[in-house]
Amino acid sequence: MKKHKQLIQQGPIKAFLILIFCGSSSCYSSSIKIQKDDVSVAGVMLGIDYNWLLSKLGQPEKVEHIEPEMDIEPYDKYYYGKSFFVITNKIVTGFEINDSNLELSHKIKVGDDLEKVKKVYSERLVFERDQAKVRLNNSDDYLLFVFVNNKVYSFSIYSEN
Repeated sequence: MKKHKQLIQQGPIKAFLILIFCGSSSCYSSSIKIQKDDVSVAGVMLGIDYNWLLSKLGQPEKVEHIEPEMDIEPYDKYYYGKSFFVITNKIVTGFEINDSNLELSHKIKVGDDLEKVKKVYSERLVFERDQAKVRLNNSDDYLLFVFVNNKVYSFSIYSEN
């Protein structure tokens, strides 16, 4: 997806972790995928108009406009607490959830046990160190979970291209 690159949005430490994670051969080995419309946060799905986000969560605490230097479309980050949603051309194209007040589909949230994530996504998860990912549709997009002490630390959408 050329709309944005999650690595740019993540910051240097998370970008480094994702690059390490994606450097392994397992990054390309997952053939079991989930549908994008199976992924939502607080009822907000990827690919939906940003007005739906506003109707579900209200006005963001902060909006950060990003003008990437590379051949990537400008986008906005709508912050709700420590978490944010990525808006590209008025469409929700990604998110990074870092606090427990926003739930992922299947009632997964920051702080939940690794076992709960395993039960929901079972064989679809590809593990590498303290991270796991699930490929979305036939795209280069993934739902990425980061774990600390076997608890969900964050989850986000990232793109490999």
